[in-house]
Amino acid sequence: MSQQLNKAFHASVTSQDKDLCLDKFTNPPRTMYDEIGQEEQQVYLSLKSAQENNDWKSLVYRLQAENATLVQSLHETNTDLMHARKENEELQYFIQRQQDSANTRQDQLLDLIFQKQFLIQENKALSDSQKEMDAYFGKHHQRDPLFKWRSCVHALIAIQRFNKILI
Repeated sequence: MSQQLNKAFHASVTSQDKDLCLDKFTNPPRTMYDEIGQEEQQVYLSLKSAQENNDWKSLVYRLQAENATLVQSLHETNTDLMHARKENEELQYFIQRQQDSANTRQDQLLDLIFQKQFLIQENKALSDSQKEMDAYFGKHHQRDPLFKWRSCVHALIAIQRFNKILI
């Protein structure tokens, strides 16, 4: 019977069944081995936790340094981006002014070309008309430049005489 009890006890201790767990006892049985094992485990855990704590601290320190570097890089990139945007706006404004100026000059040039073509056509039509008149009436001789001056003087004298008659 004791052998069956030992087997049952051994089976319950080594069993992975949660119903047969030492945690179910309100006062679990303790042995000297358990206490020494717990102390060794606590020392091991404290050494392990101290090492892990140092590892974690160094990891946190490295991550904080990396984070600070990344934040600094982010600020520098943001500053560069703002500067590039400002330069882009200035460049766009400059390009727009240049295009407006070029468009204005192009419009003026097109207007001048149209005027030139129109004047050439008018000049050709006038010369054709002059040729037709010369052909119809015959070529007339050029008058003396003083002829116009004399005509103006005679017209003024006639107007003066007319005004004297009316008064």
